[in-house]
This record gives sequence, structure tokens and C-alpha cells, in this order.
Amino acid sequence: MLAVVAWSFGPLFVRAIDATTLTKVFYRFWLAQPVMISVAYLTGGRLTWSLLRRAVVPGVLFAASFFASFYAFDNTSIANAMLIPALQPAVLLFVAPRLFGEHASGRQVASALVALAGVVLFVLAGNNSAGHGWMGDLFAVVDLILWTVYFVVVKKVRNEGVHAASWVASVFIVGAVFVTPFALVFSNDLDGIQGGDWLRLLAMVVGPGVLGHLVMTWAQRHIEITLASLLTLGQVPLSAVGAWIVYEEALGPWQIVGAAIVLASLAAILISERQSSMQIETGLSGASGGAVI
Repeated sequence: MLAVVAWSFGPLFVRAIDATTLTKVFYRFWLAQPVMISVAYLTGGRLTWSLLRRAVVPGVLFAASFFASFYAFDNTSIANAMLIPALQPAVLLFVAPRLFGEHASGRQVASALVALAGVVLFVLAGNNSAGHGWMGDLFAVVDLILWTVYFVVVKKVRNEGVHAASWVASVFIVGAVFVTPFALVFSNDLDGIQGGDWLRLLAMVVGPGVLGHLVMTWAQRHIEITLASLLTLGQVPLSAVGAWIVYEEALGPWQIVGAAIVLASLAAILISERQSSMQIETGLSGASGGAVI
């Protein structure tokens, strides 16, 4: 949840920075280098050529998902650009059992469906007037695929015990190298970042970067991938509430209802997960006690 809250601040910082999208992505990746590398070593990790080689494909997926999502926002309706990637939890409910042996409870599945319905209501009620195009919709689907594959790779890597901060630092290095030629060729305002925008970019590195990607990567060793994915649904209403507070973007009544549905469903999922964990711990404790006796 800390990662989801941190990610929800990302759009607010992006909106405040006066630069093109490609320039923002370029500087976000490169400013992240000293921060992510320092965090990796301070937390007992390190960078190796082996880890960097392993991060090449995931790092490209990670960076490419940025391009796909930004292209979708520019070329389709906001509703479609947000709604299609938000279907990731539904995809993982089918993928996780095959890859990780995870089986969601009936209550979690029901809560997930309700949360997805809340996201649909929230997004569709927010901006029905924006035009859309099939290429933008296609890139939104590409973003869904790229981010889902990356999410699965992170789960596998963390299950193997790879150090979280070292992995994130490696992925950002690969992403920065991948983004650079596109920025140098196609961006026309790399020299246009002004004073306050540098602070906002750094805030993006520390907030959505360290508290977002790093914390979520660490958490995926300790929770099921379906739960981690379901919790990310909370980013949609949280970002909108932040925009309402900071930029006075009004929320319609049906958006408020949709946000309440999403947050209530996520709370139900967390409660269900906690109850399951407590039952497992109680069972293990009882088994251990019986063995001692």
C-alpha cells in the first residue's frame, strides 16, 4: 500500500513539470541512477555484470511500458488509457495459478471483481468526452502486456532471493540506456528544464521511484503476485483525489462512488489476506506445540 500511495503522486509531479513527456522520462531515469545505486549498496546489495545482463530484457520492458502508456494518453481517451492497463489484476488471476501455484479465495475473487467494477465506473464517469483512436487503444493494450510481463518477472526474481534494491537499480540502469537514444533523437527540449522542475524530478525519483518501485519489488517476495497487483488498483482514485486537492480538478459524484468502491474492495482483500495469514500462523503454532508435547 505504501508503494501504491507513492505511485499515486507520480501524475501530480508529471503535470507540474514544464517539459515534453520524453524529456521527463529521460531525466527521471538518469536522476534515479545515483539514488538507486546508493540505496542498493546501503541496504547490503551490490551491482554485478551478471545481474545487469539478467535485467536487460526486464529493463527494456520497464522503459517500453513508459513509452506505451504515454503514447496511449496522447492518442486515445483518458478513460481507455487508464482502464485497459487496470485490467492487469484480472489477467494475473488466471496466470498466477499456473506460474506460482497461487489460488485466490472466493472472497478475494469477488472483491477483485467489485474493485475492477469500481475502476470502470470511476474512469468512465471522469471523462467521456475525450476522443479516442484505435492506435492509442492498441498501445494501451501493449502497456498492459509489458507491465504484466515485467510484474511477473519481478515476482520470479524476488522468489529466487535476488536483492530488491540491486534489482531495481539494475533495471533503471538498463532503462536509462534504452531511453537515451530516443530522447537524443526525438526530444527538442532536453535543455529546457528549469529550477523548480529539477526538485520535482527528484521528488519523483524518491517518491514513485524509491518508495514506489523499490518497496513494491521488496514486497513481492512476501506477498502473492495477485494481491500485489490488486492493490495497485488503488492508484487510480488516489491520483484523482490528489489532482482534486492540488489542481482543483473536480470529482463527479459517480467518480466518488467508484473511488469508494475501489478502496472498500481493497480493504476487504487486505482483511481477507490478513485473516488467512493468521489462520496459517495459528495452524503452524499448533502443529509445533503438538510436536513439543
